[in-house]
Amino acid sequence: MDYEFSFDDDGKPNAVLSMGHEVLGRWLTEELGQNSSKMVDLLAVIDLLDGEQLIEKNILGRDLNLRLERETVEVTALEREEDEEFPEETNLYESESIAECGLLDFKQLLLDWQEFVA
Repeated sequence: MDYEFSFDDDGKPNAVLSMGHEVLGRWLTEELGQNSSKMVDLLAVIDLLDGEQLIEKNILGRDLNLRLERETVEVTALEREEDEEFPEETNLYESESIAECGLLDFKQLLLDWQEFVA
């Protein structure tokens, strides 16, 4: 999983992740941002999961849900009601609405993000 951090024209941090992990970048940028207390809390949850003191943790955001388990992390875009209906056979592009990675990979991503926005 490759990633790159930058600042936009307004000085807000932005995370771009490799194909298949794009929504993780969206989660960092839109849901976590520069909120250092959320980062500290999240790192504590990861330590509890890694130490097998916790089985699972769901964090519901405005547009994205983060599910952490002992070995994996999944970010899923929340369902939105759409006015447009698609034929039953239609396959929509989902890699920007769901992504998964290992817990320790996510921890490293979070630590790198924390350092970048500090």
